[in-house]
Amino acid sequence: MQMKKIVTIALTILLGIILQVIFVSADCQNKPNRVAVAFAKAYFKFDPSMSEFICEEQKFVDDVDVAERYINLAEKEAKAQGFSINFLKNKLYHIETHTTFIGDNEAQVKLTGKKRVSINSIYEYIARIFFIGETHEVDETIKLVKEDGKWKVCGGLL
Repeated sequence: MQMKKIVTIALTILLGIILQVIFVSADCQNKPNRVAVAFAKAYFKFDPSMSEFICEEQKFVDDVDVAERYINLAEKEAKAQGFSINFLKNKLYHIETHTTFIGDNEAQVKLTGKKRVSINSIYEYIARIFFIGETHEVDETIKLVKEDGKWKVCGGLL
């Protein structure tokens, strides 16, 4: 009787581990809509990691990293208004995507959602509770190309 319980528990744990591995591997697949969402989130947060999602063709303009330039311009704009760049950061949520493939190595992702100012994580929750701040609609079409087996943003938000 005791051995039956141990075997049942062990099999349940093993099944849980196998399912977790399957779910993690399915989630890590490089798909155009996932790349577009990750890029858009980084873009609205002024996160330098957005650079890793940009295709080589558009990563640099006149030897200047476009992501760095975008962040620097935002910092200057915020500073001119007397704020830090944190006051310009937005969080993207209620995201929906629709992917249209244009061949094997090209796709367009229509990304819709909402964005709200997200100075920090606490502000976001307080803003929701007290209805502070505006919510803005996001409706962008992002062009992606496949480079070295990975999808990269090659037109859209920037």
